[in-house]
Amino acid sequence: MSIKPFNWLALVVSFFCASVFLGINSKAYADTNNFVINNFDAKYVISNTDYQGTLKVVESIDLTFSDNNHGILRAIPNTYKDNSLDISDITVTSSTGAPSQFSESSSNGNTVLKIGDPNRTVTGKQNYTVSYTVSNVITFYDMHDEFYWDINGTEWLQSFEKVSMSLTLPTSVSLSTQNQSLCYTGVFGSTEKNCEITYNKETNTIISRTLGTLQAGQSLTAIVGFEKGYFTPVSIKEKLSGVAIILAETFGIPLLLGGIAFSHWRTKGRDPKGRGVIIPQYEPPKGLLPAEVGAIVDFKVDQKDITATIIDLAIRGYIQIIETKVDKKIFKDTVNYTFKLTKFSTSGLSDYETTILVGIFGDITTGPERTVELKDLEKTYYTTVSTSKKEIKNRLVTEGYFRGDPAKSGAILWAIVGISFAMLVTCAAIFGPGVVIGLLLSMPTQRPLTSEASLPSYCAASSSLPSLSLP
Repeated sequence: MSIKPFNWLALVVSFFCASVFLGINSKAYADTNNFVINNFDAKYVISNTDYQGTLKVVESIDLTFSDNNHGILRAIPNTYKDNSLDISDITVTSSTGAPSQFSESSSNGNTVLKIGDPNRTVTGKQNYTVSYTVSNVITFYDMHDEFYWDINGTEWLQSFEKVSMSLTLPTSVSLSTQNQSLCYTGVFGSTEKNCEITYNKETNTIISRTLGTLQAGQSLTAIVGFEKGYFTPVSIKEKLSGVAIILAETFGIPLLLGGIAFSHWRTKGRDPKGRGVIIPQYEPPKGLLPAEVGAIVDFKVDQKDITATIIDLAIRGYIQIIETKVDKKIFKDTVNYTFKLTKFSTSGLSDYETTILVGIFGDITTGPERTVELKDLEKTYYTTVSTSKKEIKNRLVTEGYFRGDPAKSGAILWAIVGISFAMLVTCAAIFGPGVVIGLLLSMPTQRPLTSEASLPSYCAASSSLPSLSLP
């Protein structure tokens, strides 16, 4: 059976460019390719420790730089015959003392090793030894399994004086009786065989080498066939299982957190069933007074809510608010307000409304009618305001509009938003977008308002009531 040479793993090849580390462009390649690869020797050990075969690789590259250079680049492909290669355990050394530190990057489907020291140059004869492990290297056919490997690849701009390889086999594997081991040399698609390939039974090793110089763009390719049974392909079930694991790792946590968040929202955070389309209303809802609406709108009881209560008491006939212009100044009139008690009863009043009226007028259950000027309240009314604010908060909690102090509920809400945002930024940097999506779905959906506090748009009307300059 004739097996055509295949240039798949030409990318296992590295393009060694003696180049300056900072920025490599087409001009740089032309300027820094003046080196010769004297010997490229690859030693492989193959096993079935993983599905579809595992290959331990040690590449020894002897080369001669004709100019000062910082190092080389070594590209290892991430795919092979549509299979993903798992590359691990990468190390680099140099028997000649050349700097061997390296960094990894990805480019055009390759894992690229940048080897050398940007602050130090090397010249003359040098050696680099690159070691790594690759899995998923066996191709499965109906009658045999096959190891097909481009040793140095066809992407080089330099010539190779020698290229060789040795493949150490497991003792329990059998070479294919129908498909002999083959080697090819030349450019992509070439059937030239300027090489030899042999089997050393004593060492259980396949050995191949070139018989002449390889020019730029030429490679040595080795093909070894095995009897079926030693290497195990990944079954469809296992492939699907692997996909499921990837999906679970990517989306499992987000979906789990999203489910928890949805359940939490369903039980504690969702809006109560409404009446369909909500039409704006300009009166307080039934059972709510202006101060209470104001507190629900902005999560706090403030001076505007007390002012709104006083105005509402006037609207309901408990008091009159009389505006008096004291005198006229250059830019504006000075205005004073006088409160007049007109109803002597606490019937229909909330506790905080009663507190406000008593704070202004004293006893409000008996006549006669009395009036109080705003300026007369400056030294005493602050205690009334403080007490009435507490009573408004307590009423909202008692009636189920808040689960605690409205101001604390609002502060907790904003704190949760801030903490959640910080978590998103941190997780995006560490774990990637999958987990971030989960955190987005799991951000707290429980609002500090209870279902009782679903208000239509009349809330804005309460917050815009005129404010009296109370202490």
